[in-house]
Amino acid sequence: MKPWYKITAKANKAKILIYEQIGEDFFGEGVSAKKFVNELDGLNVSSIDLHINSPGGSVFDGTSIYNALVAHDAVVNVTVDGIAASIASVIAMAGDTIEMPENSLLMIHDPSALVIGTAKDMEKMAETLGKIKGGMIKAYQTKLAMDDDEISEMMSNETWLTANEAAELGIVDKKTEPVEISAQFQALANFKNVPEGLKKAWVFKGQKFTPSGETILQEVIPMNITLELIKNEHPEIVKEILAGVDLDFIRAKLPEAVVELESEGEKRGAENERKRIQAVSEQTMSGHEKLIAELMFDGETTGEMAAVKILKAEKQIRAQMTADLQKDAPAPIEQPSTDNAESVNDDHLPVDQRCKAKWDKSKELQSEFLGDFDAYLAYEKAIEAGKVKVLG
Repeated sequence: MKPWYKITAKANKAKILIYEQIGEDFFGEGVSAKKFVNELDGLNVSSIDLHINSPGGSVFDGTSIYNALVAHDAVVNVTVDGIAASIASVIAMAGDTIEMPENSLLMIHDPSALVIGTAKDMEKMAETLGKIKGGMIKAYQTKLAMDDDEISEMMSNETWLTANEAAELGIVDKKTEPVEISAQFQALANFKNVPEGLKKAWVFKGQKFTPSGETILQEVIPMNITLELIKNEHPEIVKEILAGVDLDFIRAKLPEAVVELESEGEKRGAENERKRIQAVSEQTMSGHEKLIAELMFDGETTGEMAAVKILKAEKQIRAQMTADLQKDAPAPIEQPSTDNAESVNDDHLPVDQRCKAKWDKSKELQSEFLGDFDAYLAYEKAIEAGKVKVLG
């Protein structure tokens, strides 16, 4: 699995890039917040420049990252390079200062989760999401002079803020000139209120983020598959169906049978092609509409073959995105080994021990943090640091 962030340190200053979805995604790419928090704890610096270009991701990983940044002794300066959406916008609130280029965006909305189980399990998740939302509101209130209900309504409405709008609300300390940055986020398709301007400005498949780009996402218009269409577009299909049939012999013996045979063969060919195109068109994946349209009418790709090709194309996109990040970002900092007790920061041992004792004894506590001890530990560290920007 490849990380979705980079940390580099030089002298008394560190630079952190969060340039992807937060946490592990559906394809198994990315890592949990545990490694991030461990590396952050190992930074002995006085200032951190945090650059964010992320559609969000795991709310629990994001909560841990936010708390860890708040608890850190360094001054945190946040720059939203492109987009800070969902839990990524909460992470941005950890900044002592926040900067946004004029073509960047910040989005806040209600947290969501998937739960499978009984009604009680779902009620518990609803209660947990309510607590998470309350914590997110407290984080936003460190920058927004609004009451709980006002921020809650903004979250429920999935509110997108430009740099100017964020500055008017007091979130942003500084606006800068528009920037260009390599990015691609399939996750934007999951949001319901993505601004039209953003859809036009963001170009997928490794293109540049600019104020005026032309989207390559294309609408696939359903077509009425007819026999005439198959004959005109794919005459080789009809020819293949009739291959091996001695039409001259049949014409000589039974002329009327030729008409029926040709007609039946054409019907079978048309039906088979219709089914093939239908199977390919069902292999939907956001960002691959153009490829799917090409495969629908190449005359040979089956539904199963299309699924494999689309997945390969998706992996290539993600590989290119990772290469872009590695090219743009400095090399990651080498952290000290944690294989022996000497590498552990003794200053953290008391709070670690206290948290572990409470964790082992309280099933309710484990349930509240969904079994993620690291998220709970980061939360307690934030409280220990006496910060007011603690989630929960």
